[in-house]
Amino acid sequence: MKGNRKAYRPVTTEREIKEVKDVFREDDDNRGVDDPLVMTSIRIHSSVRTSAKVYATTHGMKMQEVFEQAIRQYVDKQETVN
Repeated sequence: MKGNRKAYRPVTTEREIKEVKDVFREDDDNRGVDDPLVMTSIRIHSSVRTSAKVYATTHGMKMQEVFEQAIRQYVDKQETVN
């Protein structure tokens, strides 16, 4: 089931379901992109994860988006310092 996780991702808004294709959705994050998503495994403190979840929920974001934005901002800032 590893490869099918995207198909089971919950939708953020309610919608009417008339047929099977309405239940599953395409992964729009990777369509036509030269920089595909890759899996990674990291360990973070529980408090950081909780804070990120709260932030993601209150801002209508996915946890992935929160972490990616944070890492991009950090890396960009480090590149301008050096």
